[in-house]
Amino acid sequence: MTNTNTPTTDNLKYVNPLIGTGGHGHTHPGASVPNGFVVLGPDTRVEGWDASSGYYDSDRSILGFSHTHLSGTGIADYGDILILPKIGTMTLEPGNLENPDSGYRERFDKNSETASPAYYKVKLNSGIQVELTAKQRSGFHYYTFPENAQVNLLIDLVHRRDENTLSASLKVLDPYTIVGSRISQSWSPEQRIYFYIKIDKPLQKIYISTDGKNLNQLNSANNKYIQSYLELGQISNLKVRIGISAVDINGAQRNLTKEIPTWQFYQTVDSSKELWREKLAKIDIETENETDKIIFYTALYHSYKAPHIYMDVDKRFRGADGRIHTAGGFTNYTLFSLWDTFRALHPLMTLLEPSETNEYIKSMLIHYDQVGSLPKWKLGEKDVKTMVGRHAISVIVDAFTKGLRNYDNWWALGAAIDTMNRQEPELNAYRNYSFVPSDVDVNWSVSRTLEFAYNDWAIAQVARIFGNISLAESYEKRSQAYRQVFDPSQKLMRPKRRDGSWDNFDPFAAAWESPFIEGNSWQYTWFVPHNIPDLIQLMGGKSAFLAQLEKLFSLDSSQGNELPDITGLIGQYAHGNEPSHHIPYLFNFVDRNDMTRAYVKQILTTMYKATPDGIIGNEDCGQMSAWYILSALGLYQVTPGTPMFDLGYLHFSQATIHLDNSKDFIIQKGNHSEPYLLNGQPVSGWQISYQDIINGGMLSISSPTPINSPTPTNVMQWYNQPPVWSEQDGVIQVTTGAKTDFWRVTHYGFIRDNGHFYYQNITGDFTAQVKITGEYQALYDQAGLMVRLDEKTWVKCGIEFVNGVQQASSVVTREYSDWSVVPLPENPESIWLRLKRSEETVEVEYSLDGESYSLLRLGYLTTANDLRVGLMCASPDGDGFSVVFEEFRLFD
Repeated sequence: MTNTNTPTTDNLKYVNPLIGTGGHGHTHPGASVPNGFVVLGPDTRVEGWDASSGYYDSDRSILGFSHTHLSGTGIADYGDILILPKIGTMTLEPGNLENPDSGYRERFDKNSETASPAYYKVKLNSGIQVELTAKQRSGFHYYTFPENAQVNLLIDLVHRRDENTLSASLKVLDPYTIVGSRISQSWSPEQRIYFYIKIDKPLQKIYISTDGKNLNQLNSANNKYIQSYLELGQISNLKVRIGISAVDINGAQRNLTKEIPTWQFYQTVDSSKELWREKLAKIDIETENETDKIIFYTALYHSYKAPHIYMDVDKRFRGADGRIHTAGGFTNYTLFSLWDTFRALHPLMTLLEPSETNEYIKSMLIHYDQVGSLPKWKLGEKDVKTMVGRHAISVIVDAFTKGLRNYDNWWALGAAIDTMNRQEPELNAYRNYSFVPSDVDVNWSVSRTLEFAYNDWAIAQVARIFGNISLAESYEKRSQAYRQVFDPSQKLMRPKRRDGSWDNFDPFAAAWESPFIEGNSWQYTWFVPHNIPDLIQLMGGKSAFLAQLEKLFSLDSSQGNELPDITGLIGQYAHGNEPSHHIPYLFNFVDRNDMTRAYVKQILTTMYKATPDGIIGNEDCGQMSAWYILSALGLYQVTPGTPMFDLGYLHFSQATIHLDNSKDFIIQKGNHSEPYLLNGQPVSGWQISYQDIINGGMLSISSPTPINSPTPTNVMQWYNQPPVWSEQDGVIQVTTGAKTDFWRVTHYGFIRDNGHFYYQNITGDFTAQVKITGEYQALYDQAGLMVRLDEKTWVKCGIEFVNGVQQASSVVTREYSDWSVVPLPENPESIWLRLKRSEETVEVEYSLDGESYSLLRLGYLTTANDLRVGLMCASPDGDGFSVVFEEFRLFD
C-alpha cells in the first residue's frame, strides 16, 4: 500500500499543548517546531519539583518568556534568556506566586491563554498582549500595548535563582541590536547560551544591573548577575526576534538571519505550523471520539519535543569535550533521556523517523568519540549521568537489528563494549561479582543489575550478527545476571550481598535509598525483557508466572511507593514511571492476550486525559506519550533490540501509519476468529516484525476479543463495597449489605444509591454478559449487570425477587427510575444476562441456558462516551443474601 506523504488531514487542530502542564506531567506549552532547540513560552515558577519545565497550569502570574524549556523531566534546567514587556516602573525583584505584585511578575487572564504547537498567546493584566512563535534555534515575540503606554523591556539573565550563573554578558551594538551570553550550572554542570536580539523599535536608553539592586545607564556588562531594562518610550507594539546558539554570538546571529529573516510574524507562525502538520500527518486515526483525537495527537506532538537539534545552521556545535566541532554529514542532537525513551519513544521513531534515528545514533557516537563513553542522559553538550543502565546501547542495537545502520557499525559495537567496561564503581561491582551487590558503595543495586544485564544482552545481538560468536556468548553469559538477584522463594527480585546471602528488604519500598530506582521489587521483578521465557521458568512455569503477574495488579496500591512519581497505580503496577511500561504485554507470553488487551485498554482510557493533568506521571521527554501512541495502535515493543513488536489492543476503528518509504501500514478492527490477521493471514503468536510494518500492508485486530476467557476482574473496583465478598479464578461471590438499593424518586419518593457495583471504566460501544446464581430470600433481592454514567443516569438489569418469584428485571434511570419485569418459570437456579450498548441505546437480553437469549429491554440511556459497566447486587428490604457471578465477559 502506497502513500503520497502529503498531509490529507489537518491533525494540528487536535493538539492541546496545555495537556501535561498540570499534575506532575511537567510539560511546557511554549511555541516550538519539531525537535526544536527553542521552546519559547511563559515561565511561571522556578522552585519546586513542579517547576521542572518552568510552567505550571494553576499559576496565575508570569515571570516572563524564556527561550528554552524541558518537556516532562523530573529535574529542572534550561529556561534561558528571559524577556518580559513592562509598562512603567523598572523592578529587579521577580516577586513570588503568592504576591506577584511584589516584583516584576505579571498577572494574567487564564481565559486569554491560547497554545498550539507553533504559537502561544496571552493577555497580561497590565493590558499587554503577548504572541510568540519559534523556529529551530530562534524565537519571535510580538507585543501589543494599551494606548499611551510607556514601554520597557526586561532582559533577565539570572531569573533562574535555583541555578548557579557562572558568567554572563550583555552589550548594545546599536539601537536595534542587543547581544550577550549566559553560562550556567544546574542539572547540567555547564551550559552555554549565546544570543542575538533584534527589536523593530529603537531603544531610547538601556539600564543594566549587576547586583540585583541598582540600575545604571550602561551599554554593556560582563558579570555573573545581569539584569537589564530597555527603555522604549510610548509605542503601540513591539516585535522582538532572537537567535540563540551554544557556540557563540556569531552563530546566534546566523541562526536568526537564516530562520527568521523578516518581521513577518504571522508568516513565521504559518510556516512553523506547517512543519508540525507534516509530522502530525504521519499517522491518521479513525474514531468518532473527538477527545481521543486530542489525546492522541497531543501525544504525537509531545513525542517530537525531544531529542532536539543542537547545532547551528553552519553545522557548528559544542561537543561533550567543551570544544567547537563542525558536523560533517550528520545532524547533531541532544536531550536524550535514555532510561525513559529507549522503551517506546525510540522504537516509535524507528517507524516514523528512520533517517533521524540514524542521526540520533551518530550524535551518541560523536559523544563517545569525544569523552570515551556513550551518553546516559544527554543535556546540552554534557552527560548529566542521571538514572541507571547504559541505554544508548539499547537504542543503537534496536535500530541496528531493524536494519537502520547508516553509521559506522563496528564503531557502534566498540562504543557499546567500551561503555560497559569503563572503570566506574557500579560497573566494576557488576563485572567483579556478576551482579551488583547490595553491600558495596553503590546504590540501586538490583535495578543496576537488571539493566546492565539487558545492556549486555544487547551487545551480544550485534556481536552475533557480525559473526563473532565467542564475543556474543561472553555477553550472553553476562546477561544472565538477573538470575543472581531472583529469589525463587518469593518469586521476586531482591538485593543480595557479596557473600551470596540475601539482604533484608521490603518488596513494596520505593525510596531513594532502596535497591530499586524509581520503583520497587514488585515493579522491577519483570525487567528481564531479553529473556521472558527464562523468567517464566524461574517463577515455576506459566501458571505460576501468570498468578504472580495477576497478583501484581491486585495488590494494595497504598503500600510503599513513597516517591512522588510512583503514580498511575493498578495494584502495584505503576504507569506513572517507566519500569512498569512493558508489564501489561507480558500476559501475551503466557497466552493471555485477553488480559494484555484489558489492561492496556484500562490504562489508555483512565490514565490519559485531555486536561492539564492528563498525563499520569512525568512526560519524560516523550516516553509517556509514545507508550500511548504505540499501545493505542495495538503495538508495543517489550524487547527493544529485537525487531519484533508485541500485539495488543487497538483503541480506534482504524489507524494508518504513513511510512517514509511511501508505503502505508493500516491497522483496523475486524470480525474474525483469529486474534490477529496480517495481510489476511493469521499471526503466529503475539508478535509481528518491524519489517512486516515497513513493508506496508494491513493488520486486522479482532473485535470482540475472540479468546473464550472471563474479563480479568482485577481491573475492576467497587462502588459501595459489600460487607463480604471474594474472587477466585474469575468467580465472584458476594453477600449483600442490608437495606441497599439503586433507585431514584419514582413512586416511592426516595433516592437510594448504596447498592453494590463492581465495575470498570469503558469507552464507546460494548457487550457485557454474565452468569448469575443467587440465594434470593427477601422482597426485591436483586443481582445482575449495571451500566452507569453517574448517580442520575444508569441502567440495572437481572433478577429481582418479588413475592417469592424470580423476575427478569430492568430499571432505566435518567433523573427518574422506571421498572419492568418478566416472571421466570420455576425460579431457575441460574440466569445469563447480556447487555449491549450501541451509541445512546442499551439492549438487555436474558437466557435460562446460556445459549438462547430473549429480549428484555431496549431503551435510551445517554450519548456520553465514557461509562462504567459491571456487576450489581442489592437487598432493598432484606438483611442480605448470597450471590455468585461467573463468566463475566466484556467485549468491544
